[in-house]
Amino acid sequence: MDGDSIMDASRSRQWRRVLAMLLFLIPAAASLGVLGLRVATVVGPLGFLDTTTSGESVQLLNVMKLQRGLPLYDHPVEPPFYPLAMHNIGFYKAYAWAVSTLGSDAEDLARGARLFTLALAAMGLGAALAYGLIDLRRRDPRLDSPWVAPTMVLAALATWFGGLPGWWVVSIRPDIGGAAFAAVGLTLALAIGPRREILAGLAAGATLAVAWTFKQSCILTWGGLMLSALVMRRWRFAAAVAAPLVATVAGVNLLLGPDYRYNTMFAVSLAGFDFHNITNLSIHLAIKGILPLTIAALALAGLRGASWLRADEKAALACCAGTTLMGGLAACYRNGSAMNYFFEFNAVAGLLAVVLGRRLVEVVAERGHVWALAAVAAAGLGATAQDVVRVVAPSRFDLVHDRFDVGRRAELDRARGLLQKADGPVYCQPALSGLTLGLPFPVYNFDDEPFFHRPAAQRGLLKGDGVAGQVLSRYFRVIVAEPENDYLLSLARQAGYVEREDWKYFHVLTSPDVSTALAR
Repeated sequence: MDGDSIMDASRSRQWRRVLAMLLFLIPAAASLGVLGLRVATVVGPLGFLDTTTSGESVQLLNVMKLQRGLPLYDHPVEPPFYPLAMHNIGFYKAYAWAVSTLGSDAEDLARGARLFTLALAAMGLGAALAYGLIDLRRRDPRLDSPWVAPTMVLAALATWFGGLPGWWVVSIRPDIGGAAFAAVGLTLALAIGPRREILAGLAAGATLAVAWTFKQSCILTWGGLMLSALVMRRWRFAAAVAAPLVATVAGVNLLLGPDYRYNTMFAVSLAGFDFHNITNLSIHLAIKGILPLTIAALALAGLRGASWLRADEKAALACCAGTTLMGGLAACYRNGSAMNYFFEFNAVAGLLAVVLGRRLVEVVAERGHVWALAAVAAAGLGATAQDVVRVVAPSRFDLVHDRFDVGRRAELDRARGLLQKADGPVYCQPALSGLTLGLPFPVYNFDDEPFFHRPAAQRGLLKGDGVAGQVLSRYFRVIVAEPENDYLLSLARQAGYVEREDWKYFHVLTSPDVSTALAR
């Protein structure tokens, strides 16, 4: 081959490497753009009033309880508030600490807590990128290229902040934090490696135990590591990984007592099961998760050719991808499930993204692999198209722009005045369930009502009348509800509450025996 041919071949390889990077640049830029809009929404003057995910207000309420020194895990069958704290102690404690300097104003707390979730997501992304930098230290000098690092960074960005986690990265929920700590634990196991098996296992196991203290279902990555240890016959590593989590689970359940166990184990088990959830969420996963699914599939298919990875790394990544994906699908059988059960898979996909980023730069330089580039291009464009639609037509996928305009905020302020004049208990469910209205604390908050209170009432577990009974007996003097709360509105109308007609954004219903002054 003459000099010109060698030069042409070199240019061709260089352009293919640049193309591999650009294929991740487009979805990464789109996801970051949408993330910017979401952050601007939730920290804006009205955005704190929007619930970003279901049950968010319950979590903020429990953080506020900790701030005020109130018990977190009350017995949820006890009237009148029927309090429920279904998630784990580390989640609530971490968020209470994160917003401890923000005072007690619910608006400031909501903004601060959501930004803390974003910080945890960034920590998970950092774990993936740290693993990518470790990869760079093992790079074959013959394939040295300045495009490897940016390709890995863009692939990880597009995964961690893409359509699959969506609004959850700025929501007051434990799922992102659990997945982020799981990513850190897996990174520690892979980075420390088999030469220091006990240290690797203890470091990974301790971090995964922290993930469990955010959300109990965040053990799928731990299960993948255990499975890979059994496959590779790494008995000391398996014991070291298991010990911190087993000790944490036993210690927390023993020390926090029966009310903790009732809230976090029994109460959540009352939610029913529906096969429709699996089919529905599988479709959502295929659409919203098209990029991480494609990245994981391509990376796993190319693991054998990833010569810089050790056998234990390949086994751990493959097993964790399998347990997190299959475990997430199994969890979707339960009512109330959503995309959050795939966040651990998304975290593993973030680590696989840096593997694929390097692998693509290598293979397109040496052999082309047009089919792999085409798959990444199709998935990236699919993810990008969804992000574009989220901006130009937010009702098609999920909300990006503010729902609360000035008029809606003014009407909420009007509701505050009405509720503060009531001479008895009131229930307010717009946005963050009245937490921003300065009502006597704790407030009534039943956003998780379909998943615990309703099935608990059907089984006769609740003491007193339950939430539905409170409404039917006209326990509340005034009810303020959003239009989509069909269940509450139906109960109120059945109980004979009088609906006010001079409200545009909310349904305001008063008990027939309220004072004349309040009715005006």
